[in-house]
Amino acid sequence: MGSKKKTLNKKDSLLYNMIESVLSEIGLTQNEIKIYLALLKLGKSKTGELLKEANLNSGRVYETLDSLQKKGLVSYIIESNIKYFSPADPKQILDYLEEKKENIEKQKKEYSKVLPELMGRLSQLSDDVKVEVFIGLKGLRNAFEKEIKRYETCKEVYVMGLVHSSNYSKIVARFFTNEVYKERKIHNVVAKKILSIDANNDEIIEKDANVRYLPFSSMMTTNIIDDLTILSINTETHITITIENSAVSKSFKENFEMLWKIAKE
Repeated sequence: MGSKKKTLNKKDSLLYNMIESVLSEIGLTQNEIKIYLALLKLGKSKTGELLKEANLNSGRVYETLDSLQKKGLVSYIIESNIKYFSPADPKQILDYLEEKKENIEKQKKEYSKVLPELMGRLSQLSDDVKVEVFIGLKGLRNAFEKEIKRYETCKEVYVMGLVHSSNYSKIVARFFTNEVYKERKIHNVVAKKILSIDANNDEIIEKDANVRYLPFSSMMTTNIIDDLTILSINTETHITITIENSAVSKSFKENFEMLWKIAKE
């Protein structure tokens, strides 16, 4: 007759789940819990027996036994060149928790030492990041109103990613040539632009702009002015993203200047 596989009754299953939950709460991993409970069930055991009971592969068993030994929850003896593992008294877990508590107190003290430095760095980044997404032509207008408002105090705008005007709808192209460029001229704002080579001698260049060229094809144009970065994505439904943050605009400007050095006049 074949041996019947033992199954936990409902009461034992609930108890097992409760123990497993508590052990997980105090910081044991799932594999550590499986091995520790297997040892409590089997008593002194070889790795092969644990492997079968805990349903883990051999690599995981050795790794997990090692971590449990470091926590003081497992011990071993060697008999006839065979290593046998045994579970520590469950009360040992209280000692493990006490040690964890002591370590936490040490970590709190160490953290308190560096806290002022961390708070100082945080204060330097206190400038909030405001991100908005606009859809369609109306959204495009609303986004560029933010740029135009900055023309009062900022007299230089950085633009990269523009391609030939034939790649844009006539409405979008006219919005820039008839409205945005006009506002720049009124406020004496100079545009510094990196365009695609195919935009050379195109109406989208903008008079009085400082222009250089790179061989690229892009669906996205980036505008940077003061603390504002605008990402304008040329899809069938135009998508425009505005980011208002000094650190972000500084990063984009640094990228622009790096590309400006290698762009051709």
